[in-house]
Parts: sequence; C-alpha cells; structure tokens
Amino acid sequence: MKRAERKRNVLVLGSERNKAFAQVLREIGIAPTFVRTLEGVVHALRHMKAAAVLVDRNQGGADELELVLNVRDLDPEIPIILIGATREEPADEILSSQQATYLIRKPMNSKSLAGDLEGLAKRAGFSNA
Repeated sequence: MKRAERKRNVLVLGSERNKAFAQVLREIGIAPTFVRTLEGVVHALRHMKAAAVLVDRNQGGADELELVLNVRDLDPEIPIILIGATREEPADEILSSQQATYLIRKPMNSKSLAGDLEGLAKRAGFSNA
C-alpha cells in the first residue's frame, strides 16, 4: 500500500502573488503560508507548527539578520532559507554562519530553484523523502 505524501507547512516571507513560486513549493510537497512582514513571521511561528521559514529576499523591507535572530529566539533549530540575490556581502557572511540558515542565491523564478529547494529540504530535515 502506497503511503500518502504529507505536505509540510512552511512560512514564506513574501507575496502569494508569485504564483509560479507557490506552485513550485506545492509540487515538491510544501504547503506555503505567506506572510508579508517580519512581525507576521513571528506571530505565525507562535501560533502554528512550521517545518521551515523561506524568505523572498527580493520582496524588500525585511531586515534579514533581525528576522533570523527573532526566529532563533522562538525556535533555535527551524531551518531558515533565504532565496534571492545578495544585498550585502558582510550580512550574508553573518547569515550563513547562523545555525540552520541557508542561502540560495537564485531568483524566485529560476527554473532550477525547485531542485535546489528539494535538495535543501532533504538536507535540512523538512523533506517528505
């Protein structure tokens, strides 16, 4: 008997308007909950069980280091994946040194993003595989 694949709930700091990205997430077994602000991420983490936090670095407005530190205060082990081009190299060095924090320096609409996310989900421990 084949076991039904379970979707993993993931918080996404970004916009649900990016339909292609939302579809990629669903195809690899991730159920996205979109929030638009750092405060929204913190509130959601207090009220739901999320397997990871994804950050659309191109959505702007969020201080990524502040976000990571706030999330770490709530859950020191939850994977945080920042997706998109780097804005500040020194900040990226600090971010990449944080526990369970990953950087994918590709745009959200990259065709290879699904493969990168799937591999990272397995490595970070929130994959269905």
